[in-house]
Amino acid sequence: MNLLKILDGTPEPPIIDLHLETINDSGDYHLPTPMFEFQKELTDQIVSLHYPDILKYCETNDDADLIIKSLEICVDNCMLVSTHPYLLINHYMPKNLAQKDMSSKLADTSGKFNVLRDLMNVIISNNITKAKNVGVVMNNNLKYFDLVEALLIGCSGNSNIRRYVGNNVQRESKKAGRTSNNNGNGNTSSDPTGAPTTIHLIPCDGNILKDRDQLNATKFDVLIVFDGYVDTSSDF
Repeated sequence: MNLLKILDGTPEPPIIDLHLETINDSGDYHLPTPMFEFQKELTDQIVSLHYPDILKYCETNDDADLIIKSLEICVDNCMLVSTHPYLLINHYMPKNLAQKDMSSKLADTSGKFNVLRDLMNVIISNNITKAKNVGVVMNNNLKYFDLVEALLIGCSGNSNIRRYVGNNVQRESKKAGRTSNNNGNGNTSSDPTGAPTTIHLIPCDGNILKDRDQLNATKFDVLIVFDGYVDTSSDF
């Protein structure tokens, strides 16, 4: 394996075959998401930082604890950046996630967040008459939940966000310009037209801190696995 060529070479764009032999009607789909320029730059910096340990592991089979730990940190940090750079760099984390243009700012700095917002807007705008329930399953990390909620607050249409870990972004911000719903858990969009869509933010480890009975009684129309920390084979 020529590791130097892999790490230092220019990535080649994959060739996508648009002629599918079969149609996937299983209901289980994988949606690729891009990485924006800032994410790519941070990923390059992370790999460069751990580059000596990567070489030791791949070329000399050095599996010392320090090497393994370094590689684990490298992978974890790359996973955080691929979701959103703010998850890794604390000083970039906005102080007020409920401000009016925050959703657009978050979508503009992460390809995955951008795709999630577009996908959710499509689901919310679907002209069906019954209420919809969408679950977003993610790493049980308060920063994950805060950023995703702040992103989805900006979705258009009649939507409500319910989270089962931590407090709502708008409730935490004294300067929030929107109103919370009456049940004390969730945010309601400013556009009440159309069938309502409830977006459930769910921790992947099943550690539900509130409203467990309500979650258990919910029948989901769509479940979105949002990041690589989610084990889809777990009992939960």
